[in-house]
Amino acid sequence: MKNRYIKISKSRLSQFEGHIDWKKINHVIEFGSSYGDTLEDIGIKKEIKHLIGFDLQEPESKKIRFFKEDLNHINLKKYSKEFQNGDLLLFLDTLEHLQNPIGFLKKLRSFQKKGSFLVISCPNFKSIRMLLAYIKGQLPKEKYGYFDETHLHWFTEVQLKNILQNLGYNINKIKFIYSKNKLLRLLQKIFPSRLTIQFLIVAEKN
Repeated sequence: MKNRYIKISKSRLSQFEGHIDWKKINHVIEFGSSYGDTLEDIGIKKEIKHLIGFDLQEPESKKIRFFKEDLNHINLKKYSKEFQNGDLLLFLDTLEHLQNPIGFLKKLRSFQKKGSFLVISCPNFKSIRMLLAYIKGQLPKEKYGYFDETHLHWFTEVQLKNILQNLGYNINKIKFIYSKNKLLRLLQKIFPSRLTIQFLIVAEKN
C-alpha cells in the first residue's frame, strides 16, 4: 500500500517528549512508523539505540529495526520478545486505521512489561469540525489528513481513556494538540475539546 502520509509524517516527538521519563527508556517500538521520522528523532535526541518500526513503508534510517507488516493482519505473538522488551510503544495516528483497535491493544498488553509506556494520538471526534460534518451527513473522504478515507474508527479523549483504563493502563496525561497559528491556538486553549482536531494520551501499564 502506498504511504498516504509522505508529506505530513514528520517527527511527533515534541508532542509527548515532556511526558515520558526517558531515563527508563531503552527500547522504543512504533506501530505505523511510516518513514521513521519520530523514531529517528528519538534516537538522535534521546540517544536511544533500540528502535523498532512496524509498517508497510520502510523507514529511511538504517538505525531502525524494521518489520514489514500489515497491522490489520499481524501475528503479535510472533514478536512477543520485542514487545516484552519495549519500554515505550507508539501509536501516532495509527489506532483509528485498525479494524479491531481494542482487540489489538488487549492482545498487545499481554506481552508488555509492567511500567512500560503507551502513547496514542488520534483525530478528535468531539471537535466542532467533525461534529458538523457528522450532523450534516457530509463526512468527506480525503486521501489523507483529518478525514482520511482509511479511518475506520473515531475516538474522543474520554472514550479512549476509558478503554485504556478497562484494559489495565494508568493514564498519565491527556493532551490536546494545538495549532501553530497563535490566534487559533489561543482559542483552542479556551475550548480544547471542541476546537482541536487531535488529542494524545500517555498511559502506563500497571
